[in-house]
Amino acid sequence: MESMNESNLTALAAFNHNEALTKIPTFLFLVLLTPFGIIGNAGVIYVYGCRLKKTNLQHFITLLAVFDIVCCLVAFPLKMVELWLPVMYPSGNLCKVQNSIICFTCVASALTLLIISVDRYKKVCRPTQSQMTLCHAKILFSVITVISLIYSVTAAFIYDRRSIPLDSDGYLVGYTCVMDFNSVVTQGYFLALFVVLVIVLGTMLVLYCLVWKEAKKHFMQSDLRYRHSENQEDGEDHTSPHKRNLHRTNRTVVLISLLFAISFVPSLLVSVLFAQFTHVQFSMTTRTIRELIYGTWALNSSMNPLVYGFCNENFRTEFQNLRIPFGCYGRYPAPKKNDIKSIAQV
Repeated sequence: MESMNESNLTALAAFNHNEALTKIPTFLFLVLLTPFGIIGNAGVIYVYGCRLKKTNLQHFITLLAVFDIVCCLVAFPLKMVELWLPVMYPSGNLCKVQNSIICFTCVASALTLLIISVDRYKKVCRPTQSQMTLCHAKILFSVITVISLIYSVTAAFIYDRRSIPLDSDGYLVGYTCVMDFNSVVTQGYFLALFVVLVIVLGTMLVLYCLVWKEAKKHFMQSDLRYRHSENQEDGEDHTSPHKRNLHRTNRTVVLISLLFAISFVPSLLVSVLFAQFTHVQFSMTTRTIRELIYGTWALNSSMNPLVYGFCNENFRTEFQNLRIPFGCYGRYPAPKKNDIKSIAQV
C-alpha cells in the first residue's frame, strides 16, 4: 500500500509538472507585474492621499489604489500558487480567498470608474448644476464596498478546491482550484458580473464621448482669448492652462477606464467560453494562450500607476522624490500650494 501511495505521488507530481508548463508564461507575467503593482500603488496612495488637496477625483484614485494594492499583495501570490500547483492545490480556503479578492477588485474598480465618469460628465457638461461633494464621495465609497463584498462572497461559494480524476481508471486524483461549472449559482454569478461590466463600460463610453465633445466646444473660444491676451506669436503654444489641465484629467480617467476594459473583458469572455468545453482536451499551445488571457485581469491592479505617471509630470516628480513618510509629510517639507494645485489637476 505504501509503495502504491509513493507511486501515485510520483505520478501526480509528474502530471502537475506537465500541466504547470502551460502556465509558466502566466506565472512569469504575474511575477513581473507584482513589484510594479505594490510599489506603484503604494506611491499613488501616498501622493494622492497625503500630498494633494482632497477632491473627488483624488479620493477615487486613492480608493482604486487601495483596492489594487490589496490585490497585488494577496491575490497575486495566491494565483501564483495555483499556477505552480495546478493539480496539487493545497487548500480550499486559499482558493476562496484568492478568487474573492479578484472578484472584489473587479467589481469595485468598475463601480469606482463609473462614478468617476459621472463626476467628469457633471463637471464638464453640467457645470451649473449641483456637483458631487466629498460627503457624496464617502457615501458612494460605502455603497461600492457593500456591492463588491456581495459579489466576492458569492465567488467564495462557487470556487473551491475540488478533486479531478487524472487517469481513465480513477486511481490518480488531483486537486485544483476551480469553480463548479454546472451550478446554477455559478451561471448566475457570471451573468451578473457580465451585465455589470457591460453596463459600466457602455455608460462610460457614452459619458466620455459627451465630455470630449463638450470640452472641445467650450474651450475653443477660451483658447482664442488666451492667445490674444498673452500676445503670443505664431508657433507658440496657444492652449490655455485651463484647457491643458482639463485634457490631462480627461485623458487620465479615459486611459484608466480603457485599461480596465483590456484587463477584465477578455478574461471574463474566455472564462465563459471555455466553461462550455470542460470535457474537451485542448492542445498545450491553446491552454497556454488561454492561461495568458485569463491573466490579463492582473493588468488593472498593477498598471494604473503607470497611467498616472504617463499623464502627469508632477506626479512623476513626486513619485521620484518619494521617501518613507513619517505621517503624511514626515520629515520632509510639504509641497508648495501652487505645486499641490497643479498636481491636483490630474
